[in-house]
Amino acid sequence: MGSYFGLGRERHRAIEDCRMTVEVLKNCRMIMFLEEHAGYASEDLAVFQTPESDADRALREIVSAMSQGRDVWISYDGGSNPGIPRKIKPIKWVYEPWLIEAFCHQSQMNKQFRQRRIREVRTEEWAVSLPDDEE
Repeated sequence: MGSYFGLGRERHRAIEDCRMTVEVLKNCRMIMFLEEHAGYASEDLAVFQTPESDADRALREIVSAMSQGRDVWISYDGGSNPGIPRKIKPIKWVYEPWLIEAFCHQSQMNKQFRQRRIREVRTEEWAVSLPDDEE
């Protein structure tokens, strides 16, 4: 990771690795600060941007639902029923863009959802098909 920021290679020695980790975290924080306050990531980094991924589309849909106060259906890789679509109403970011708080209609309470575990987001309910022997 240190080589990504031009800090050299990891040497796999405890103290040196700790120092390298601190420097990597400083660099990450600086990039996040610049993106947030100076518009650093908008046009300046357009060359480095890749096509929108499924995760990007899911995140965009969640942000839209949150700002409009509407429900969405998600397929979530976690919780008591992993992979089974559930209806949620995104409320707020607990840690943007990694953890959201949302009202889960399935459990009738507010829950936290990790963005990386959300596999798919839809604006409408979708049916789950079960194999014939499970119906």
